[in-house]
Amino acid sequence: MSAPDESPSSHNQRPLTLQSFRSKASSLAELRAFYVDLHSRAKQTESVFISLSPLDEIHSRLEDLHACDPDHKLPLHGVPFAVKDNIDAPPLKTTAACPGFAYSPDTAAFVVNLLEAAGAVALGKANMDQFACGLTGMRSPYGVPANPCNSKYIPGGSSSGSAVSVALGLVVFSLGTDTAGSGRVPAAMNNIVGLKPTKGLLSTSGIVPASASQDCVSIFANTVDDAAFVLHLTAKYDQMNPYTRIPPPDKLPKTPAQIGPMDTESFTFGVPTEKFLEFRGDAVAEKAYAAAIDRLELLGGEKVEIDFAPFQRAAAMLYGSSLVSERYAAVGDFLKENAGQESAGLNPSVFLIIMGGREGQVAHDVFMAQEEIRRCVKIAERDTWSRVNFLVVPSVPCAMTTLQVANDPIGLNKVLGTYTNFVNLMDLCAVALPATKTEGRCTDPRGITLVARAFEDNNLVRVARHFETGIIDDEY
Repeated sequence: MSAPDESPSSHNQRPLTLQSFRSKASSLAELRAFYVDLHSRAKQTESVFISLSPLDEIHSRLEDLHACDPDHKLPLHGVPFAVKDNIDAPPLKTTAACPGFAYSPDTAAFVVNLLEAAGAVALGKANMDQFACGLTGMRSPYGVPANPCNSKYIPGGSSSGSAVSVALGLVVFSLGTDTAGSGRVPAAMNNIVGLKPTKGLLSTSGIVPASASQDCVSIFANTVDDAAFVLHLTAKYDQMNPYTRIPPPDKLPKTPAQIGPMDTESFTFGVPTEKFLEFRGDAVAEKAYAAAIDRLELLGGEKVEIDFAPFQRAAAMLYGSSLVSERYAAVGDFLKENAGQESAGLNPSVFLIIMGGREGQVAHDVFMAQEEIRRCVKIAERDTWSRVNFLVVPSVPCAMTTLQVANDPIGLNKVLGTYTNFVNLMDLCAVALPATKTEGRCTDPRGITLVARAFEDNNLVRVARHFETGIIDDEY
């Protein structure tokens, strides 16, 4: 697959990190001026945000922060972040990218409360695939966010605006959600980091569910350290959320400094055997994946080929079994009541997929699907996790253009989930990393994803940090 033409204005702004932000804006006056510029740039972006926080409210927030925290002791004092628009962040409305569904929440989502208590400032609500149903970033009535690396590529979804806002340097980090890959596919397509924690580490209270038992809050950032720091701040137990979990004491997410460098010991990582590697003719993706494997071996890793069949079977079940009925349970009544109403702004593909969750499903189908997932997990424990510390897979099989997806919106969306759909179903954690990072601009992004067992988030971050350092290939 040849690379499309580069977007002419995609790299005018350098990405923001916690370090670079703190060097730019320290005084209240500097912060106010910084947000004036940020807000102006955000308004000019193409379909990245569904709504922006009013500038006067941002300035009021900065003044309050200055009054209560003049010495900037709060870990995220003044740091801009974006919130996927299925996550409550008042006073902004929550739409889940569906105009007819919009509501004004009384309270912020649990994770948003934690971030604001740490000093972070919400720039706005980011665009998304409607009801978080999709991996393309092209299922929103609010438009398709332009990919900052290359305008002909899809931005990836469903957390499209969250990823693009980070890639454009509009925010230091953003919140997404990830049920089937929505925190990893956009990371790959925008050349950034996408951290999908273990299910239950971050509360999903105040979030419009896609599949409540499988949903995760995900974190986008330009560096592994920034994503890990946000995870550390937000991984707090929510006693009101039925899906929140308490990790073993030694598995609590740590700061990057606490995680520390890689041990000198070697590590083992699993890769799918050749018959399970799918690139669909994308030579850039295939080469980037091979180079990533080589680098991990240079860093001391031992490659182990594994049978990917149980992971593949689990992935196929997310949309190909009775498990899809959980999506209908979340918003099916709304879709049924608003079918055919143009004002509701329903996406046709989303409507078909979610409404399909009610057809012909009976209780024993659900139990059979759950049993099959358990079998896949047991086989993976025996044949894979007994041999390796983590898996390395392509984040997506291949890059896709908006034109290609427009011509096959459901079929190509399914392809994008090849290496992502199994992760939550099998109770794993993951981090998506750029595999084609460059010193300057990257116009042809590809990514890899590291996958590990539940609560191995710290170890995964440690490896990801090690891999991230010096991933430069001038060919890309």
